[in-house]
Amino acid sequence: MTTPRDYDWPGPTVIGQTSTGDLVFLPEAYAVAAARELDGWRAASTWGQARDLANRAQCLAPPFAVQDLEAAQDDDAPFDVTELGVVADGDWPPMPGGLSLELVQGDWPGRGTFEVGAVVDTVFNGPVLQIAPDQEEALCGALAAAGCAVRRDDDLVRSAGEV
Repeated sequence: MTTPRDYDWPGPTVIGQTSTGDLVFLPEAYAVAAARELDGWRAASTWGQARDLANRAQCLAPPFAVQDLEAAQDDDAPFDVTELGVVADGDWPPMPGGLSLELVQGDWPGRGTFEVGAVVDTVFNGPVLQIAPDQEEALCGALAAAGCAVRRDDDLVRSAGEV
């Protein structure tokens, strides 16, 4: 699977507000690819379609292991990605705030350290970068200083990280 760091980073970057109200950022090419994959998962209506998506996944690890599927999940059986336990538990798809944090940890290409937002530990999914909407200007400035061309697209960010 590819990760956001596998894309042009720093480079074209999309920022957006998630359904939680926080701002996140992702390499634009990753966001487009992840949104396309999630569109497929949202549209899948049978387990056969879901198996096909799992076998073609590139950005997002599938929300289930194909080898663990039961006979009741035959190709024509109804499928709804929102009914999977990992989705209901918030474990899939990866949290956009966690992906943003991965981008700025370690070798931050900006000047100094990344100082926008706060790292917050979630109960089940580990740390995420939490950026309040009123920090948008500071976020854009930090990303631009690192060499990112920044644009805002709330719909793309939600499509790339939320079911």
